[in-house]
Amino acid sequence: MSTGRKSLLLGSVLLGHLLIGIALIWIFERSATWNYIIHLFISRYWLGQLILSVVNGLVLAYLFTVIIDRRNVKIPVKMQTMFNDLGPNASYGLQVLAGFYEEFLFRGVLQGLITPEFGKIFSLFIAWFAFSALHLPQYWRAKEFLVGVSALSAACGIWFAVTGNLIGAIVIHMAFNVYVTRQRSGSLFSSDIMG
Repeated sequence: MSTGRKSLLLGSVLLGHLLIGIALIWIFERSATWNYIIHLFISRYWLGQLILSVVNGLVLAYLFTVIIDRRNVKIPVKMQTMFNDLGPNASYGLQVLAGFYEEFLFRGVLQGLITPEFGKIFSLFIAWFAFSALHLPQYWRAKEFLVGVSALSAACGIWFAVTGNLIGAIVIHMAFNVYVTRQRSGSLFSSDIMG
């Protein structure tokens, strides 16, 4: 892929993330107070939550990679091409960014704002379903990836429901994404096993 096309692809992805961020800020300004937003990121037990969430994300990612290794799962060609075209550093950056904004959207905005109205269990289910549905077109041929994404969504949703804090869910998601990307970068994203 040419340098110009790679820059255009990376720029498009980053622009998409920027637009999502602007939309999230607009949603929050319309529906939540700044006290709610601050509460999402502040906790008295931040160090313990940070350590536990890193461990949680890495264990979940490790189990996921063991399952896909044993089943010899092939990642969809479009995803493999995107990772190869962007290069490893941009791929890691996007994984970290996705961990932040997806948790902010699905846990902080969706789950957090409907919990007072519908309760923790129903809001957790709605956020889990929306997150899984968002990833369905991406991984519909790799059902094990959908199971992994659903497990990740459930873990982040439960963490947020229990703690009321978004940092842990974000760190779980980021640790999961980075670990899976790192473990798969040498084999799963290479063209020799693509179907």
